[in-house]
Amino acid sequence: MKHFLKFNFSILVAFLLLGLYSCNQEGFDQQYSADGFFVFKNNNQFGLMNADGSTLLQPKFDFIYSDYDADLIRFEDNSRVGFLNQDGTIQIEAQFRSATTMLNNVAVVRTDTSAFLIDNNGNQKSKEYKQIIFDTNNDLGIIFENGKWGFINQNGEEAIPAIYDQVLNFHNDRAAVRLSENWGYINTKGEEVIPISIPVRSDRQTPISSFKEGFARVKDGGYCYYIDINGKSNPDRFTNCGDYVEGKAQVSQGAVWGFVNKQGEVTFDSTFQWVSMYQEGFAQFKKLNQYGFLNEEGEIQIPAAYTRVTHFQNGIARVQQLEETFYINTKGKRLDFPEGISIDSFDEDGFAIFKDESTNTYGIINIGGKIILPADYAAIGSFQNGLAMIVENGSGITKKALQDPMLELGYVDRNGKIIRQPSK
Repeated sequence: MKHFLKFNFSILVAFLLLGLYSCNQEGFDQQYSADGFFVFKNNNQFGLMNADGSTLLQPKFDFIYSDYDADLIRFEDNSRVGFLNQDGTIQIEAQFRSATTMLNNVAVVRTDTSAFLIDNNGNQKSKEYKQIIFDTNNDLGIIFENGKWGFINQNGEEAIPAIYDQVLNFHNDRAAVRLSENWGYINTKGEEVIPISIPVRSDRQTPISSFKEGFARVKDGGYCYYIDINGKSNPDRFTNCGDYVEGKAQVSQGAVWGFVNKQGEVTFDSTFQWVSMYQEGFAQFKKLNQYGFLNEEGEIQIPAAYTRVTHFQNGIARVQQLEETFYINTKGKRLDFPEGISIDSFDEDGFAIFKDESTNTYGIINIGGKIILPADYAAIGSFQNGLAMIVENGSGITKKALQDPMLELGYVDRNGKIIRQPSK
């Protein structure tokens, strides 16, 4: 199972992959479509609508979750959670205190006293536990029973008995576990593949990490090092160790920063005060109290000329020079967006939420610099299935905010067309 609880965003579009970030409107005149269901609210009750704004389910529930890519849609009625079909009919009555998203016909539900798995017909698939936690990228979930931790599979079977004093989620088919005062690693069969012999730190912090890209961090006194999935360790010792991301991990020895690759080769630059992990092929570095960007080869791509920077997201980073904040592409070219706004990261289709700093309200802009939706709203959600939620008042689009009786919400498409006007 690739994911258990959450949905993924749409595929990265070709013009972003090619790095076409000039601030003109070429390529932005296309018409965008939307499909699927959407949650809406009227008189503080929640219902479902189609992508064209027509009503699919009249508002009658206390809350409906935006489970866009799920098998079933969670709803709340009288403080209990149930599941709807995508046509709005009730599949599983509201009877649980809480429930996770229903994916691959499995969800974790909780009553007042226990947690267990159900299928999309509401049938119980596992025995009851004190707690069940499923990570979004794991086939095995964590169980808690009688003060001990173990693992369960999606069929409700206890894959690894609850015998451990502490566990971390599986990554790279390895999970960190603790027995008494020592840590080690097991595989998905429950076999001890790296001996449970790494002592608990004096500050009680976990001395080992989950595996990322085939390597885990081990903290030993004031130093750290890396081990592979077979337990073989890199002989180098570092002051700071980051996770492996895009084939490299950022490390330091004293005040000197650099990277270690998967072959264990370390490169340092004595002039760097700090380096970040890689993201989208670029890492941040700090030199003479200024920030710039390194490419995949560790070469300076964009000189250290900024007082603050963010990671590149879909090819755009926010930077600050003295008191001025603006945006650049991966070539270091400044992008010309309207003044007086701050922009959130662009999504994979080239759209971003922006804030008008003078009014503290929000709108939507595209990567070409065109304002799709004026900054007339108190909050805006990310695009899902082609529409974004817009809120005229209130404090955001969290569940708590949406349940505020005074909050009004609606939807807009990527063309800037209001599909549903905000309403109470």
